[in-house]
Amino acid sequence: MSKVTVLGAGAWGSTMAQVLSDAGNHVLVWGRNQEIVDEINTSHTNRKYLDENVLPLGLSATTNLNEAFDYSNIYVLAVPAQTLRENLKSWKSLVDPAATYISTLKGIEAMLGKLAGHSMFQGPALERLKMCGDCRVIDIYSSG
Repeated sequence: MSKVTVLGAGAWGSTMAQVLSDAGNHVLVWGRNQEIVDEINTSHTNRKYLDENVLPLGLSATTNLNEAFDYSNIYVLAVPAQTLRENLKSWKSLVDPAATYISTLKGIEAMLGKLAGHSMFQGPALERLKMCGDCRVIDIYSSG
């Protein structure tokens, strides 16, 4: 059983959090919207994105970035791809370079050069980022 932080409380982040929690992990979801976070914590639902689906009781949520990054050293990126650069800038001082980052973003290939060039992803973190993609993503990174 691991402690996992899911960064993103939309449909995809909430679904990823549910799957990770159902697999036995302790999961904390970070989201920007206080109403959604409160609903996840009190009603165990996220009606805006998941209708009446009931989330696991052990899953919790926060709007506090420090709490989210302190919770674990496994981070699941589940924010919209178009907000990733903005989020990376605000997260930079909070991340542990030795942590594990799992990208679940769609459309990441178009941003890979910019993402891989971000100072948050250097050294071992950059190597893990390159390994996360399939061969096409690595080829795009290498030829960029």
